[in-house]
Amino acid sequence: MRKGQVTLFIILGVLVIMMFGLYVLSLQNEKEIDTGSVTESSKDSISITNIIDTCVKDTIDEGLQILGLQGGYSVVPMMSLPTEYAFIPYYYFDGQDFSSDIDTFETEFILYIDEHLDMCINGFEAMDGVAIESNDVSSRVTINDNGLDVAFDGTVTVVTDDKEQRVNYAPYRKAMPIKNIYEIIDEIISETKINPRYINLNLMFDLMDEYNVNIETLNYGDDTVVYAITDENNKIGRYPYLFMFAIKFDNSNHAPVILTDSIKGKVGEEMDAYIEATDADDDRLTFFAEKVFVLDTTTGKVIFTPMNKGTYFVNVSVTDGKVFSDKLIEVIIK
Repeated sequence: MRKGQVTLFIILGVLVIMMFGLYVLSLQNEKEIDTGSVTESSKDSISITNIIDTCVKDTIDEGLQILGLQGGYSVVPMMSLPTEYAFIPYYYFDGQDFSSDIDTFETEFILYIDEHLDMCINGFEAMDGVAIESNDVSSRVTINDNGLDVAFDGTVTVVTDDKEQRVNYAPYRKAMPIKNIYEIIDEIISETKINPRYINLNLMFDLMDEYNVNIETLNYGDDTVVYAITDENNKIGRYPYLFMFAIKFDNSNHAPVILTDSIKGKVGEEMDAYIEATDADDDRLTFFAEKVFVLDTTTGKVIFTPMNKGTYFVNVSVTDGKVFSDKLIEVIIK
């Protein structure tokens, strides 16, 4: 089915984009630490550590949302589609594969977490008697069949009323099917390489059944489609997990290819032969030949009754209405 025939998904796609907008608007607000729960009587390293751990978990969840919106990137690449709510990376652009992979997701997620970790300790600066210092804390992210694991190297020093304690960030595990998402993407990109001007709806339905997800599409102009993979079974807060990427179809025209190398006939008999050609764009083809014989311009059938034996070479042409292809065909008459 051509990409222009996927209007079945447009309404769903609009709803997806609206949801993405709500995501982005909510995540644009700077994180504030709830220090109000730390009273003078409970102002100890355990209470503070619990607050920090909660903040870190929120940061991880928000990072997952951001990377989902941005096709697995913390900082989107230049080859991205600008939309009203987000920049969506192209995974396929005019015949070239720009798709990301699990290793890239892990690296980008580490960048996001490490960049935002300090926000989880800066909120305590205004509290009397509390000082917190990060000691070269960095994250490690691993994606496996069971989901996603985040661990931390380094410690945080918590000082309360002249008491000092070094604490570790707690590891975090999320049953988020990132690996499945990239397997789905690999299937879609592989199919796009084979049929760069089409959306294979049968493949999409098969992938939805196999991985128990929703795959929705939204057209941007005549040649760009945004894919949105939605996992209702894995939510962050109230929202199902969402992952987006864009594909720009190869709209360049392909010249038709003449398949026939030679044709045969007999003296005094009307030839029963065709000039065969193919076109990758499925354009209507028109056939022509030199003066030796005539071709049916629509079917490529040879219209000719030879009167002499011999071997001849005739130049034939075919056009898709945009470009011509020529080939010298051997004609054998017995």
